[in-house]
Order: sequence, then C-alpha cells, then structure tokens
Amino acid sequence: MYNYDKVKDVLNDRVLVIAVEELCELSQQLTKTLRGKMNKESLLEEYADALIVMEWIKKYCNLTDEEIKFWLDKKNSRNKKKIEEGTFK
Repeated sequence: MYNYDKVKDVLNDRVLVIAVEELCELSQQLTKTLRGKMNKESLLEEYADALIVMEWIKKYCNLTDEEIKFWLDKKNSRNKKKIEEGTFK
C-alpha cells in the first residue's frame, strides 16, 4: 500500500470524486455480471479499486474502525433478522 497522506496532498478534495467514480465502475461491472457478461479480470480490478477508495473515504472522513464495526454489526444483525423473517429484499 502507499501513504494516504501523500494521496490526499495530491488529490485534495478530489479524493471523494474519484471514490464515487471508482464505486460506479464496480457497479457497472456488477450490472454486466447480472446480464451474463461477466469479465472476471475487470470485476477483480474494479473490486480492488473499490477497496482502495473505501480506505480513502475512511481516512478522509475520519471514520474509525470501531465506528465501522458498530455499523457492520448493526447492519448484519438487521439483515440476518430480515432473512430469517423472509422480508429481506
């Protein structure tokens, strides 16, 4: 990995714009997969880009691992309940 502070110095507020663009590119690859046109190499590339920019978002917005874990646990618990109830959409 590389030094996030250097990335932030170079990109400034564009960090979030680039993050949105990369997440949209992952979304596009997932849509292609749903249409039966999966390109595994492209999907892996966009998935990796998404993971990178998720770290950028975390650091840019000063999100802590503890805060993220809280919400992951909360959302997973909610999803599990909905799946068990048959109301997950």
